[in-house]
Amino acid sequence: MFILRISLIFLAVTLFFNACVTVEVTFPATTEKKVGPEQAADQVVNEVTTDADAESLELDMSAPAIQTRMASMREKHKKLKPFYDNGAIGLSHDALIAMRDPTIIPLDSRKQVNGWITEANEDRLALYREIALANGHPKWEDEIRATFAKRWQEQAGSWYQNEKGQWLRK
Repeated sequence: MFILRISLIFLAVTLFFNACVTVEVTFPATTEKKVGPEQAADQVVNEVTTDADAESLELDMSAPAIQTRMASMREKHKKLKPFYDNGAIGLSHDALIAMRDPTIIPLDSRKQVNGWITEANEDRLALYREIALANGHPKWEDEIRATFAKRWQEQAGSWYQNEKGQWLRK
């Protein structure tokens, strides 16, 4: 059940990143926002429920640290999108962005793209940690990361690396 609900988080995050319009939304630190999985999908927000420690414990995605990471990830995704599209970069088996074919990127741009990849990966790792911490379950970080890895790899058109290190296109 935990994996299903984390999967719904990922779906919401994916839909949010793939939206054509960027909307800046401010979440006041004092407002705690919790919704069920149906509303998360309908509203394309990053909140779902989980039953980890209680019958109906909700996974809170409104923490300012999570929202900050999400905004940062959106900005970096815009920069990296052309490189996803041309196959220069893809997703590693551990939910990070990796250089798939550096020869596609002009030599004078590779350092900058590598920097963006590093920054985007730092955001991803921080997001998984912040989700776990904001919900009082730091031990969930690895499970959250594994779920995100699986969901990102399921996206059509994306290059991803399997457990054996082989690059495949979905």
